[in-house]
Amino acid sequence: MIKSMTGFGRCEIQQDSKKFTVELKSVNHRYLDVNIRMPKKLNFFETSIRTLLKSYANRGKVDIFITYEDLSQAQSSVKYNPLIAAEYMKYFKQMEEEFGLENDISVSALARFPEVLTMEEQVEDEEELWNGLKKALEGAFTQFVETRITEGENLKKDILAKLTFLEQEVSAVEERSPQIVAEYRQKLEEKVAELLADTQLE
Repeated sequence: MIKSMTGFGRCEIQQDSKKFTVELKSVNHRYLDVNIRMPKKLNFFETSIRTLLKSYANRGKVDIFITYEDLSQAQSSVKYNPLIAAEYMKYFKQMEEEFGLENDISVSALARFPEVLTMEEQVEDEEELWNGLKKALEGAFTQFVETRITEGENLKKDILAKLTFLEQEVSAVEERSPQIVAEYRQKLEEKVAELLADTQLE
C-alpha cells in the first residue's frame, strides 16, 4: 500500500460540557517531525500525544492544532478564607480599643478585603480530560491516515499511467528501430555517393 506524505485530519468531540477539536496536516519529511499547538492546560499530555501519533505515522512533518473549551458554568468557584477574615477582625478590634473608634465593619465590607474571598479555577480531572482528548486525537489521526492512503492511491495511478505511456513509446521505438537503421544507412550511402560523384579514385 502506497501512502502519501501529505495528509489532513480533523475531529471534534464534545463530552459532557467539554469540547475538543483536533486538526493536523503533514508534508514530506525524512523523519517524523511533530509540532503541537494546544492550550497550556493540555501541555501535560504532550508526550502521550506524540506516542499515540507514532502508531499512525512514522514519517512526515506533522503540525497538530488542538483547541479545548469547557462549556460548563462551574469553571471557577469562590473560596472563603476564615483565617484571613479572623486576622482582619482581630486588628479591627485592636484599632477600636486603641483609638476609641466605633467598629462598624459589616460582612459585605469584610468580604471585600484582599484574600477573604478568592476565585479559584476548578481542578480538572486529568483522566477525564485525556479520555476526551484521546477520542478526538484518534478520530483526527484515523482520517489523517485515510487521506494519505487516498492520496497515495492517486499517486500510484498517476505513476502507472506514465509508465504505461513510456512502455508504449519504447515499444514504438523498438518496432521502428530496424527501419530507422536502414533509413539512416541509406541516407549515409546517398551522402557519400553525392560527395564522391565528382571525385576520381584510382
